[in-house]
Amino acid sequence: MMVRYEIKRMSGEFEKDSIIQGCTIFDLEPEIMESFASKNEALKRLAEYHTTYRTFSAPDGTKYSVSEYCVAETAYDEDGEFVSSTIWDISPMPKID
Repeated sequence: MMVRYEIKRMSGEFEKDSIIQGCTIFDLEPEIMESFASKNEALKRLAEYHTTYRTFSAPDGTKYSVSEYCVAETAYDEDGEFVSSTIWDISPMPKID
């Protein structure tokens, strides 16, 4: 088994009242931005990533597209196939206007 500490970008669309730190963790296809052998190295690098959001109009009102970054401890089997993942930290949520 191989373990990597990955910085992943997770995204989703939300109503303003639903936006909290970690609201994007149910993204089924997060993008791997970087991968590290050390958890401390990944956590240090996460400080350089910032949660972002933008507003857009939808038929049912204003929505927010949110992108957060996390450090995930990800295990892969001998064939490089995903086994499991645990989130260690998530980029801070800015104040939503």
